[in-house]
Amino acid sequence: MKIDFHTHTKLGKKLPFSQIYTDGILRDAKKAGLDAICLTEHYNGIDILHSFEYITNIMERRGDCFVSVNHDNGTFGLAVFLGLEVDAAEGGHFLVIGSLETMQAIYYELGVYLQAKEHPPFEKLLDIVNTHSVLFGVSHPFRDDSKNRMPNLPEEQLKQLDFIDLNGKDTAYDRTSTEAKVKALSKRLGVPYLAGSDTHQSFQIGCIYNQFEKLLTTIAELREAIENGAYSIVYGDSALMQVTAANIIKRTLKAIHELGGDYVSVLFENDK
Repeated sequence: MKIDFHTHTKLGKKLPFSQIYTDGILRDAKKAGLDAICLTEHYNGIDILHSFEYITNIMERRGDCFVSVNHDNGTFGLAVFLGLEVDAAEGGHFLVIGSLETMQAIYYELGVYLQAKEHPPFEKLLDIVNTHSVLFGVSHPFRDDSKNRMPNLPEEQLKQLDFIDLNGKDTAYDRTSTEAKVKALSKRLGVPYLAGSDTHQSFQIGCIYNQFEKLLTTIAELREAIENGAYSIVYGDSALMQVTAANIIKRTLKAIHELGGDYVSVLFENDK
């Protein structure tokens, strides 16, 4: 099972949900050879619950994930685990992955911070996730800018993480340094690391992913496989080109949107 633990089906958190854009990302993830993604949209983005609702409407539930099914031959397509990427007040981003009901509950628990336009302190975020059955990880812990880098937090708190994000964007630009830092952090905390592309559009999909030994459809199954180390990390052959192209295209599409254009049709013109 090939799975990417950090993806987005929205170009940006401030942009509205688009069915065509979402369909394109899901289709291209399957074309890239992935069997599953964790859809970790930014918790303070717009239309988050709309994104969840759309996935649940177009896919069939299997355990804790949703799967596209070809009813003509009974084969499974792409599986989607729902999640959120949450900013902490101290800085840094954190990934939370769980069942539909769990993610809805956590989103509403974070509502007080969304209304106040603040981010939850990490200790409060821990309190929230520890009451639910989720996978909880830190995103791009060594990203260059301080806003996105993992903050300096007590190790007893960080040891409660379930995984560390080995980020496709960061490894594409500097694999040696990023890998070394993530592996050292993993060893120090006793927390495994998992690959996530951090894609916001199709070009970055497949730049890095995890190869698990068997099909997994629940959070409990994922947790067991991760704890047993029953997976390997695979790097795409063209990761640097993919990420470089993705960044250029993302900036271009956002500029089109800001000028009042239809960025979705630029990328997925034939899907309308």
